[in-house]
Amino acid sequence: MTMPPTFPGSGGEVADQVRRTMRALYQSTEVPRYLEATARTLLTEGREAFHRFGHAGQSIFGWGRETLLFPWRGDRIMNTLLVTLANQGLHVGQDGVCLTVKGVTPAGLWNLVQNLASAPQPDPVALAETVRNGPQTGLTRATVAAVALARVMASLLFEVSPVDPLTYAGRLPPQQVLMVNAYFDTVVRREYANALWERSGRPHRVLLPTGHFTAFLYLPYARWLTYRHFQRCLSAGGFP
Repeated sequence: MTMPPTFPGSGGEVADQVRRTMRALYQSTEVPRYLEATARTLLTEGREAFHRFGHAGQSIFGWGRETLLFPWRGDRIMNTLLVTLANQGLHVGQDGVCLTVKGVTPAGLWNLVQNLASAPQPDPVALAETVRNGPQTGLTRATVAAVALARVMASLLFEVSPVDPLTYAGRLPPQQVLMVNAYFDTVVRREYANALWERSGRPHRVLLPTGHFTAFLYLPYARWLTYRHFQRCLSAGGFP
């Protein structure tokens, strides 16, 4: 007697090409011809949210006390990234297309991804052995891919690095940099401003006693600071 197949309620595994195509569709302006009116509306709304929240230019975001990583890769690669980051002592979970990471800032996760991309490739069998099979983990050893992890990390760096100021800040001569930050800024949070300041070599910095939007009250002062900064740099030999 042939028994019918059973299907778990958790849904199937999402293939890598599906999520990569999904991201490419959000980045493009093409509208597939087979979409009906409601589907076209949903695609438009999805694209607007994709660009509004900055997904077109970066993969790492701060969200409260968590850091979100959007690799836009299939479940097996997502699981591999999850296990790899968890082995670095981080508390990591998967929420659809993103990994939620606790215990690290966006700047710290960016540095960790850089280090993992340049580190020796971990043994996939040893990596899978760190996974405890069972529903309590949401993973099985079979769902951890024997992927070229360094290549995945490198692709994340390629997607993030063109727009992340931390990528290029270390190339700036700190004596020619002036930073003006708002101390109570909740849009560009203090840990991000501090990370950029550190990566830039701790240049001269002025902290305004304002929030992000109320900083405009100090616009004349910021202009005067900028003018004085240019005068000092030019009198010392100019900019390169």
